[in-house]
Amino acid sequence: ASLAALTGKIELEYEGELKGPENVARELVRAAVATVFDGYAVQADTRGVVDWFERGGTLELSDTTSAGELLAAVETVAGLDAVTAVVGVSTRDEAPTRAAAADFVLEGLYALKKISRTDEGVLRAAGGDRQPRERERTIEQLMEEGEAPAKGAKKKYYN
Repeated sequence: ASLAALTGKIELEYEGELKGPENVARELVRAAVATVFDGYAVQADTRGVVDWFERGGTLELSDTTSAGELLAAVETVAGLDAVTAVVGVSTRDEAPTRAAAADFVLEGLYALKKISRTDEGVLRAAGGDRQPRERERTIEQLMEEGEAPAKGAKKKYYN
């Protein structure tokens, strides 16, 4: 909603003109959200939420999604309640407040580039075009597959 106001009120630099005013405005909004989110959630452990997306989880949200729909959609996101609690909202708060906090957390993670969002509003893992992350393999599994470095092998350095 703020993009129209920003593009009309910001005097753009030459570099920004090459990108276009809408892209510059989006980047300014993203940077502002990242700063505010980082201030509120600096103590939050967001790994569970990010891992949920990296394991293939996606959410399709829009500006017109109701609080009830948003809460139903994020119900399965691991660790989201813990992060919203750090920003000051508990599960006992009203639905619109909980939905706003969940949306703030998701936007913050997107702004910090820990998750990504498509132009259609689908939230997914950062670098969303890649496949869901597999579980990390143990050294024994790597050795069975022939991918482990040989014992005593030296690391190769390249320029």
